[in-house]
Amino acid sequence: MKKLQVFILLAFCFSIASVAQVPRFAKYPIMETGANIYIPAEPTWEKSGSEDGSDVYTTEVTFANVNYGAIVVKFAENIGTNKTDWDNLLTNYVEFLSKDVFGFTNSELPGRGHTLDSNPDAIGMITYGIDKNGVEFAVKAWIDSRMLAVLYVSSGTEVNYNVQQLFLNGFRFPEK
Repeated sequence: MKKLQVFILLAFCFSIASVAQVPRFAKYPIMETGANIYIPAEPTWEKSGSEDGSDVYTTEVTFANVNYGAIVVKFAENIGTNKTDWDNLLTNYVEFLSKDVFGFTNSELPGRGHTLDSNPDAIGMITYGIDKNGVEFAVKAWIDSRMLAVLYVSSGTEVNYNVQQLFLNGFRFPEK
């Protein structure tokens, strides 16, 4: 009986150790944009261009079977200060990504009104979705007059909420 108790205790300890993998976030620059991101591993950025001449930067890293990704658009021209226009652009971009890139088969309506302490002018929104393979996504998008950023966490298993929020709120716009 004592051997069984020791075995159960060891099995429990090993299962806790494997579940308790918590990523260590560090701040990394997004190429030459002046923006930064807190992410659990050094990202490799790919740069491309959009039809309007904006620069698009993408990355994705994996830690403990969880994907942490970002799509950052540096606008070719300042888009002005009308936050209703920002919100519309952000909504359209998130809807496009949800359907055409992430392939959500089920998703929540975006939650609006998110703010960043590091950039009080920026506005943000969050949504959650599931793709055809059952992979769950948390997507948070940020916009100001110069840049748009979409951060996402995806995994086939439950992700620690605090870790997820740390990443989704870990975008830093360039200083003005």
